[in-house]
Amino acid sequence: MSAVQEIKNNKVNFIKTVLFSFIYSVIGVSMSIIGPSLLDLQIAVGATINQISYLLPVRAFGYVIGSFSGSFIPKKSDTQIYVLFCTVAVALTTASLPWNRGILTILVNAGFSGYFMGLLEIFYCLHKEYTIHPSLKTGDKKSEEKSSLMKTISIISIISLPAIFMHLYFGNTLTFAGFLSTFSVKSKLNLSKSKGAFMTSIFWSANVLFRLPIMILMRIFSSRNLIILELILMLSSSAVLSIFGTHYEIALWIGAILMGLGSSSIYALYVGYLNKHIKLTNKILSMILVSACVGEFLYPVVIAKYIDLNANIFIYINVFCNLSSFFIFILQIYFVENTLKQQTLLEQHHQCTVLLQTIDSPNK
Repeated sequence: MSAVQEIKNNKVNFIKTVLFSFIYSVIGVSMSIIGPSLLDLQIAVGATINQISYLLPVRAFGYVIGSFSGSFIPKKSDTQIYVLFCTVAVALTTASLPWNRGILTILVNAGFSGYFMGLLEIFYCLHKEYTIHPSLKTGDKKSEEKSSLMKTISIISIISLPAIFMHLYFGNTLTFAGFLSTFSVKSKLNLSKSKGAFMTSIFWSANVLFRLPIMILMRIFSSRNLIILELILMLSSSAVLSIFGTHYEIALWIGAILMGLGSSSIYALYVGYLNKHIKLTNKILSMILVSACVGEFLYPVVIAKYIDLNANIFIYINVFCNLSSFFIFILQIYFVENTLKQQTLLEQHHQCTVLLQTIDSPNK
């Protein structure tokens, strides 16, 4: 009853939430639909698997351009009009993909679909205010007293490591979802297209459903520990796939489920983790998003080039990205927490110095 009463008291917010969920469902369907449909789209346009695989990197390239374009729109402008237009454009460009009959037209179509998705993402991310950890605010006098070493550590932890981490995470997750069906057909297992598509659906189902227990666990564990848990699940997926994935069908199913569980909430948890420690300005967030888009573009290009020759390139990319993500995050924990501890010590030292000077001044 309390939930019903809250909805009655906040009707406008409830409607906005429903619309927001609908918009993200459009984005979710548009992002996930190409992977299971890749082999059917190949037949529709009469292309090779190498040619049709460029749908994913071309869409990612459009996503990058869209993200850049969105950052030029004035922050004070009414973004609701842009969001509505881009949502309709994403739906139309995605729905028109199977109607193409040439490789060039379908690639252009995918590029426009990615462009409007990039615009939508940047509207949601850049037109919000982010909290700032008090010890990392800029522009005050204390920040000028940092040593050059502290500045170097801050720059590395604030810009480089998050950008690399998101590059690996987005590139790996979307590449995995996009080529899982193709790998299941082209690998030694030689599964049917329908089974490969169903396997991709299981991956996305695990990805979505595991977010509910993560929301409960967030009340008990820190975002850092939950990120480590999900990275371990992704590493487990890589271990299963690299050892058994090309020999046993059940191993491919287990690997897909573990990958779905592990990649479910990392983006939200990671942004929350960053929010607690660093100042997420528009420029920093733009750099992180662009780095993520480069990952979405780079790894599909590599797989598209070699999957017809050696389908195991799919597993190699997955293992590389998961191992690198885990290492980068552990490295970032060390840099961020060391930076915060040293800054806390500097602040305490500064406060003690001021207090001693205050005590000594009356005596003099």
